[in-house]
Amino acid sequence: MIRFMLPEDIGEVSVLRERFLNDTFSELGKVFLEKYYFPSFYYSPHGFVLVSVNDKNEIQGYVAGSYDFNKQKRFINSRMIVGLFLTFLINPVKFYKTIIKSGKTKITTDLSSFGKLSSMVVNPEFQGQGIGKALTNALLTELNQNNLNKCYLFCKTDNIAAIKVYHHMGFEDSEEFHQNGFEYMIMIADTSSPEKK
Repeated sequence: MIRFMLPEDIGEVSVLRERFLNDTFSELGKVFLEKYYFPSFYYSPHGFVLVSVNDKNEIQGYVAGSYDFNKQKRFINSRMIVGLFLTFLINPVKFYKTIIKSGKTKITTDLSSFGKLSSMVVNPEFQGQGIGKALTNALLTELNQNNLNKCYLFCKTDNIAAIKVYHHMGFEDSEEFHQNGFEYMIMIADTSSPEKK
């Protein structure tokens, strides 16, 4: 069953992202996920998280999305400013290298009227059961029902497996850009009739 994330799901969803998204989180980063990142999707009117749960009420996976990512990002940033300040106090050199110096190349594609798939994780114990596809289709349907005809996501260009999965789900390559020392691909999908994909 796929449903919207509830406040009591935030801890479990945070652990899923931390364990299985191939990111290395410091203890402070783990606090960001549970105290700032996922709550911002729950409490903001511009974002949402859908979870897939089984009959034992175990969360098998999640997908986080935004109706208006620019507004969602401002909402996240307003909640995370304290965390960023703590990062600066704990390790100012790392803060400078990752936040200030690394920069970002300009994106030429106008994404302002698109919804966004911000992150998605399916617990490896439940992979191969169509959960990722079902979560993606549910996200595309939610965006479409809110009058957003396109959805975009950012994927690291060296994550070939994820790019293949997203191609299979109907996303197409748009353009590449550089951010925080990594190369990313913008991928775009039509939100209409996701169940046909």
